[in-house]
Amino acid sequence: MSYFATILYDVDTLDTLVMFIVCMPNGELERTYTTDVSSAGKNDGKARFRFTNTMKFRLLGEKDYRVKVIVFKDDMDESYRKKLIFFEDIHSKQSINDN
Repeated sequence: MSYFATILYDVDTLDTLVMFIVCMPNGELERTYTTDVSSAGKNDGKARFRFTNTMKFRLLGEKDYRVKVIVFKDDMDESYRKKLIFFEDIHSKQSINDN
């Protein structure tokens, strides 16, 4: 499995808004995920991970996301929050399950 760590930040203040880890299914799961894992990238000849088609673990009943949100800044600007609602939702569910 491959993992991607991502940090999203406020372009004006450089405050970290969201920090998360995503795991990408490996080649052994090709029958399950078929062509949903990768797509053409921005650069010619480069592939890119297509997270939106593989957000959940298919073999685990699709209840768990492939994302672990490590940081979600609660007091971020509302314009960012609207765009990051997906991560806020996951973070709140993970916080409940962690307790």
